[in-house]
Amino acid sequence: MSNLLKQNSFYRFSFGNKKYVFFSGSQRILEISSPLMDAYFTLCTGNETSDTMSGSEIAQITASLNVLCTPPERPSTEPRQDMLTLNVTHGCNMACKYCFASTTQDRKEVMPMSVAQKAIENMLEANPASNQYTIYFFGGEPLLHKSFLHEVVAMAKEEIVGKRGKKVAFLVNTNMICKQ
Repeated sequence: MSNLLKQNSFYRFSFGNKKYVFFSGSQRILEISSPLMDAYFTLCTGNETSDTMSGSEIAQITASLNVLCTPPERPSTEPRQDMLTLNVTHGCNMACKYCFASTTQDRKEVMPMSVAQKAIENMLEANPASNQYTIYFFGGEPLLHKSFLHEVVAMAKEEIVGKRGKKVAFLVNTNMICKQ
């Protein structure tokens, strides 16, 4: 049928006991929560004949879903979330063969607080319209320097939440094997 969604515009998948569809154009995921929608996507993939749905049902569903198959014409002008990655240290407490991090003493220095503060200031100055900022602590093993992370979190909360009334989130890349 020519009025169905094209197979390359979506991908069906299951997670747990629920069914979903990913639309490649809009990069959105929709839960397939009704038997009618399940029958529609089964029909789109050629695994069923149109005996289960009327032509008007097919046309109506296709018209509704076509929006999700089309990429936006222009990027959103809404303020976005901005992210800053701080490479806290090159030192690590493990010696994984594949990793860039070092276990030698000369590579376990921590990023100076002045560098972290300037990086956060630059992020805020460059993206003043953002609603949310994310600070990502990366390293070798950033949790080797917990006090540094605590200082940066306190400073960032004061600058972003306290002074600007914006949101801030924090992420940590860790191996979770940190004894201190």
